[in-house]
Amino acid sequence: MGETQRTARHAMVAAVNADLAKLKLAAVETERHGVLYRTLPPNAGWCQATYAPEEGWPPDAYLCVVVTWYPARQFCRSAAGELPTGAPEHWRRRVYAVREALATAGYQSWAAGPPRSPALHSSEQLLVWRSLRGVDDTWPPLFAWDGLEPARPNFAQPTWVWPERDPLQAVEAALRGVGGPGFGRTRTVRATPVIWPPYAEMCTRVVWEPDTQYARCSDGTVPRGAMEHWMAGLDRVRGALTAANYRIKEARRDIDPARNDHGFLIWRGPADRERGGDGV
Repeated sequence: MGETQRTARHAMVAAVNADLAKLKLAAVETERHGVLYRTLPPNAGWCQATYAPEEGWPPDAYLCVVVTWYPARQFCRSAAGELPTGAPEHWRRRVYAVREALATAGYQSWAAGPPRSPALHSSEQLLVWRSLRGVDDTWPPLFAWDGLEPARPNFAQPTWVWPERDPLQAVEAALRGVGGPGFGRTRTVRATPVIWPPYAEMCTRVVWEPDTQYARCSDGTVPRGAMEHWMAGLDRVRGALTAANYRIKEARRDIDPARNDHGFLIWRGPADRERGGDGV
């Protein structure tokens, strides 16, 4: 990504973190004698915003971040795996309170993705955004992730055990052989479940980067032929993943060779499994 996009990303996250601080939902950091101290809201847990890849944004969102809420220390799962009395109620009440507070600051929010719980996860994650359409009751669809297994890794299932296959490795295998001289490169990244598309039961993020000869120049210009290179490279990625019966979600914006890369969310849902893995 160019410096302008990187600056915009950092500014977006900083703005939401500033609002979290105003709402008294964030940790307060102070420095004394060169030592940084963090003070947490008492008995309420605390929040922190991080960037959400654009391919995971809701429709018509012009700002979107992931807000992670951490429970108060006395309600955290112990190292021995024991859940304190009142932890589920604390989790439920405080996440609701966080969402209500965010709404007063003009944000929409949703605990999107497969379900998270204090018994299996150390935190809750919210997709937090502002939309050109304002409040949209149609997204996400009702019950979009109901009945799905909790996303991994979690305390009960920290990894995949044979004969299961790590979805990230399966996507990597589908892309094997797609590259070649002048293609650029792809890399697969775990997608935090809160950005998964509605109805997804597995999701991996794929990032395509152009070949160096077509990368954005230091002065902000793009080389001749960059758009054609981008279109051909992205079409090859889409073709390989579609042939492997994956669904694909991309950011709702035009292809921009001035950026450093282009992201995809690669996913499947229960309907794909019932059809034998066929995706669209």
